[in-house]
Amino acid sequence: MSTTPGDPPAPNPRRTPRPRRAAAALALLALPVTALAPALAGCGAEQDVVGERGRPAARAQGPYRLWPERPPAEPDAGAADAGDRPVGVAVPGFADGDGGMYAVDPMELVTADLLAEPGHRGDPRERDRLVEELGGCEQPGAAGCPLHSAHYRDLTGNGEDELILGLGVSPDVLNLRIYACRDGRVLRIMNTYERAVSIELAERDVIVRTHEGAPGTEKREVWSWCPSRQALLPRLTEIIRPDRESR
Repeated sequence: MSTTPGDPPAPNPRRTPRPRRAAAALALLALPVTALAPALAGCGAEQDVVGERGRPAARAQGPYRLWPERPPAEPDAGAADAGDRPVGVAVPGFADGDGGMYAVDPMELVTADLLAEPGHRGDPRERDRLVEELGGCEQPGAAGCPLHSAHYRDLTGNGEDELILGLGVSPDVLNLRIYACRDGRVLRIMNTYERAVSIELAERDVIVRTHEGAPGTEKREVWSWCPSRQALLPRLTEIIRPDRESR
């Protein structure tokens, strides 16, 4: 659009004031901060949940004990008796000498321990197969050897390292055995067969992660030293579900 000298400049359409938007902005500025907070917080804000009848739903806080008037159940008598008995097992033919567990041959030890027991689930055929395979091993961790490389860690807190061994019973099943020197003997202080996802050490704990139930679900067990029973026992068990199920 052309103009003649002396005419006032035409208004710029881009700068034309918008009364409605300006009024809305002024109204927001006039609100107190507490009134703006819910609008500015967004989806991440924690808000009261209103139930179907219009009353706020109670949030889970706690722990909050339900039915405190109910007396707790008594422990099982048989379980209490079993809990007092030591479960550490002496391996025949081995004694605690100079050097502790470092002086013990891992393959000779696990072979003698296997032969002293009836076998996993009472099946001597599986035990005999493992003993035969161990006889052909050059060293733990070698190709074709069911015994994985040995690890050492003080798991009992006495200042001496224990011997940690993993025996591959099958492609999926691992037999975890841990041995310690105690009172002139070599004790097996842990023996468990697991479909293990992983075995980890954290401080003096052994953490065993296994498959559990539905695909993607795992069980995590933390094993710790129990002086009264002279063994490593499960101290904590938890089920870990896939992220998609927890959302």
